[in-house]
Amino acid sequence: MFSRFWRNGNGKGDSPIDEQLSSPMESPKVAVSSEISVDLAAEQIPVEHQLVKQEFSIDIEPPTLPIATDDPDAWYQQGNLYRNAGKLDVALACYNKTIELQPHKQEAWANLGWVLVGLGRLPDALEAYRQAVDLAPQDAETWANCGWVLFQLGQFESTVDSCSRSIELNPHDYFAWYQQGRALFELGNYAQALGSYDKALELKPDDTLTWTQKGWLLFHVGQTQEACGCYERSIQLDPTARCVWNNQGQALFQLGRVKEAIDCYLKAIEIDETFAQAWNNLGVAHFEQKNFPDALRCYRTAIGLAPDFQLAWYNQGKVLFFLGNFEAALESYTKVTQIQPDFYQAWNHCGNILFHLGRLESALEHYEIVTKIQPQFPEGWTNRGNILAKLERPQEALNCYTQVTNLISKDADAWNDRGKAMFQLARYEHALDCYRKATQIEPAHSDAWNNQGKALFRLGKFEAAIG
Repeated sequence: MFSRFWRNGNGKGDSPIDEQLSSPMESPKVAVSSEISVDLAAEQIPVEHQLVKQEFSIDIEPPTLPIATDDPDAWYQQGNLYRNAGKLDVALACYNKTIELQPHKQEAWANLGWVLVGLGRLPDALEAYRQAVDLAPQDAETWANCGWVLFQLGQFESTVDSCSRSIELNPHDYFAWYQQGRALFELGNYAQALGSYDKALELKPDDTLTWTQKGWLLFHVGQTQEACGCYERSIQLDPTARCVWNNQGQALFQLGRVKEAIDCYLKAIEIDETFAQAWNNLGVAHFEQKNFPDALRCYRTAIGLAPDFQLAWYNQGKVLFFLGNFEAALESYTKVTQIQPDFYQAWNHCGNILFHLGRLESALEHYEIVTKIQPQFPEGWTNRGNILAKLERPQEALNCYTQVTNLISKDADAWNDRGKAMFQLARYEHALDCYRKATQIEPAHSDAWNNQGKALFRLGKFEAAIG
């Protein structure tokens, strides 16, 4: 939304407007089976707000240019007319002229903020709203609108403060509770965010936005069944909401109800066949059913609709790898790294394919990038160590395996790998310690037991090696 309220000359709330969102929020990425990635849509659905009485008709066509006058109220009324006609640049000039003639006209500052949001000038809009609340600190709606702008600017703590002030003044305004919930979610205060959403729904039970956001929060904290209930309610209220169908599909997928998830994704696509996220998620569901040709078709459709959709490229690489088309899979993963250079999983998969193709030095370069981007990723260190061991560079391999055991001290395979590197360096006592550590963690680790025997043999402990 730009703002819910603009001000008429009497200083009271004149007309809530439709909630608008200039662009979808960035979606959180959720890893699912076989490292295929899905998108949880964050796009919101515009909500129709009930109109209240206006003192003039929005159908009045304003003149081509405003009429010059020294009366600030006349400039203000002209600004309202141009604003309603969608001529925001002219409305901006009218409100600025109003403020020039009457700097303390609070409703002009409030409407100026609305217009500036509509023009995409959020920092200026924030300043206008702050001027408005300075002039009228008891204006709950403007505090809430100020909170909305702060949220769009990523100032979540200030959003909470602004919405809290609005709620203190008017605890019955569902929108302030809703916006506070969004900010609390972004701050990781999930329990408080849920409370705010519940309060918003208590005040306005038929608000699809709040049901959707509540569902998203519940999904995020692992309450997937409850999230399904929220999305179902949102769909009942607005069955044309493509993103809610997509999110319901994702929740059902996480619950293992893949066929129902597919139906939801297909419904989202029926509503909007250009919805790349839903095509990607449909591909994930087909992949889960081992229907690789249909999965590939869906990913290619998603990429055709959104050529820079890195998740679709990533998932396409996965299915191509499963189909044995390694060079094409490598191209897909490489495309991911070009779109998003810090996508370390894609770099790792490139390395895996290069290793499979016998291009060891190139694979090593990719694994080095993986560990540089994400040094807490054990698999990257393991793969890098394996390549170095293959290239007969045991000391460097040992350094990598040591990183793995530092990250995951209970990983039997990592201790076994570390022992192998020690063995290559002829450090048999240290190798034996590593193998023993591996078998302590995993008593059935046959390779570690076999390697332990080799180390004992090299140490001359033949009976122990045999036993």
